[in-house]
Amino acid sequence: MKITTPFAATIGLDWADQKHDLWIQPAEGSKAEHLQLAQTPEALHEWVAKLRERFGGRPVAIASRLPAVQ
Repeated sequence: MKITTPFAATIGLDWADQKHDLWIQPAEGSKAEHLQLAQTPEALHEWVAKLRERFGGRPVAIASRLPAVQ
């Protein structure tokens, strides 16, 4: 059964204080990718710009796991 989605990709984001882990699953079915981002505004900005370019500005779904607040 083929599932259709309005999203170009589904992204899981594990937000942390030193680095962020991401899993990207493109909607067209290619293999999921893992990457890590440094915990800097510049790294996050660069990653978002690359996402926009890669997926042509189409929407992506992002699920985030944030650290516990102490």
